[in-house]
Amino acid sequence: MNLLFKVRRSLATITWTFIWCLLLCWLIVPVIYLIYRIIVVLNTTYEVYEDRVVTQTGIVNIHRNDMMLTDVLAVSTSQSFFGSICGYGTVRVNIVGRKDIVFNDIKNFRYVESHFRSLTINKNQIHQSIIEQ
Repeated sequence: MNLLFKVRRSLATITWTFIWCLLLCWLIVPVIYLIYRIIVVLNTTYEVYEDRVVTQTGIVNIHRNDMMLTDVLAVSTSQSFFGSICGYGTVRVNIVGRKDIVFNDIKNFRYVESHFRSLTINKNQIHQSIIEQ
């Protein structure tokens, strides 16, 4: 299996956390929480292969989720205010018969969106997929 691409979350997603920690820096807990959030964001990866998507997150307890790519029904994106400034966004891929694949706050979300849009099925294929399942 060839790895098509691998994306990471954007560090800019913790902007509000950073601002609150700066405002409350006289407390040690916000600083520890900020460090924790930075490490979690840096350790989250999404690997897209030809037939599956693997998400991995965690520091000590590593959570790995391996999802098979079947028929893609729809692809949607969302982008927050800071996301539009810093260039990150979220991509949600709706798969036939499975839970959605969500790429949270990734840097090059337009590329991921275009890749999965090329995999979407048309109306006739949807009817055929429903009949087969």
